[in-house]
This record gives sequence, C-alpha cells and structure tokens, in this order.
Amino acid sequence: MATITKRGKSYRIVVSCGYDIYENGHFIPMGFTFDSYLTESQYDALEKNDHADRLLVKDIILPDEMAKELAAGTAAGAGSTQEGEGTATGAGSTQEGEGTATAAGSDSADALSGEVISLVNDTEALSDTTAMSLDTFYALSDARAASACTEFAFDRDGFRAVTSDLPAANYVFFSVPWDRGWTVTVDGQEAEIVCADYGLMAVAVPSGVHEISFRWRPYGLGAGIAVSLVSLGILVLLIFAAGRQSADGKNSAGPVIHAWEEFIMRL
Repeated sequence: MATITKRGKSYRIVVSCGYDIYENGHFIPMGFTFDSYLTESQYDALEKNDHADRLLVKDIILPDEMAKELAAGTAAGAGSTQEGEGTATGAGSTQEGEGTATAAGSDSADALSGEVISLVNDTEALSDTTAMSLDTFYALSDARAASACTEFAFDRDGFRAVTSDLPAANYVFFSVPWDRGWTVTVDGQEAEIVCADYGLMAVAVPSGVHEISFRWRPYGLGAGIAVSLVSLGILVLLIFAAGRQSADGKNSAGPVIHAWEEFIMRL
C-alpha cells in the first residue's frame, strides 16, 4: 500500500479511483484504553504546548473528585465529576503514595465481575516536561489503536461498540461529548459513565470481549411528557365542563376555570 509523509505524519492510500484518498497511518479508532492517568489539576498545571497535547495519547485525564475518593480508599464508592451534571461518575480506591489507582464504580462493580481497574498515575509527565518525540507519539497512538474496539457504529439512539479482547479491566474511552441524556450498558447491564478528558466519556469494562451500548435521550424528556399529559387531561376536563355549561345553561365550568386560573397565578 502506497504511503506518503507530510510534516512528519504518515498517510496511506485507502482509495484510488481517479482520486487518491489518504488515511492517517496512526489514527486511533473509537473506544480505546489507557495504561496511565493524570488528574485534571495535574494536567491544568502543565504549560499548554506540544508536551501537554501529546500526553493525551498517553494518559486519560480523570476528575480530581475521583482521585480524592481513590486516596480515601473508597473502593466501592462512586463520586460525581461535576456538581449537578447527572450520572457521570468515577469511583475507586488507591494505595496512597504508590502512584497506582485501583477503581471500581458502585454501579459498575457487578459489571466488572469482581475485577478492579489499575492505572498508573503518570507523575513522570509532571517532572519531565520535554515534549515527547514524534516517534514516541506515533508509537503511543499505535498502542491506543491496538486496544480499540473491533466494532463501532452509530445508530438512531446513540452508538454501540464491541471491545477488543481486553487483558484486564479498564476504562474504555470514547471521544464523544458527555451529556446528561446519555446512558450506557455493558453486555446489557447498566453501567456508569465516567466523564474523562474534561467532558468526554469512558466506561469501566472487565477483561475479555464485551458489547458496549450508549443511548441518548433528551434530559427531562420523561418529566416533560408527564407534565404535558397532565396538562392535556386538565384541558379535556375544562372543555367537558364548558360543554356542560352550554348544554344546560348553567355556569358549571366557572369554579373549575377559576381554580385553574388561581393555580396558574401561583406558579
């Protein structure tokens, strides 16, 4: 397969039919794993340059709240990432001072079948701020790609993926923006969404091959439908009462309408 190199990047021809279409030789498919992590505060402390940018293929960025719970030793606990943002959570435990985070979410503990997730805190990235070489960057990209899902497809409600044969429990990361309307299942079992890399999504998955399904529906849709149905019922009652008033000439709808007006005024 023909390849070209442009500004240090390798591309290969994937289609050639009058036009050449090139694919990044080091692209990372959706749904991959990491071996190490940084907390948001650790990453925030880094100068934003090539070093910080390239670390994103080496480390998953986890919320500080998760790191606090890890340090507190709450192995089965679950912590929210940002107050008021729904069900995106992180959880776990760590052995303080050893630099290795071991996590198991409360709702995802069953999905992990008793396994725990062990990630190394990449403190070396904080002390050595020399930008990694392009060769290292590409090697890390290839490592992430090797762990990526073997199947991925969007559908009308979200997307589904099938993981590679994971050697150990880990967070499978998707570069899809998190929103309160998202829910996720692993092999049909509800799991928790971890809000990683400042607003993208990951989910805890045990070792082996598993099917992940993300579904999205507008947040508050159920409550909105319920309110609409109640309002429709009230409207039907008012119309019925008004019809009785027209039929017998009595003002039977008056008290109902008056009570409804008072209710609206109190809102």
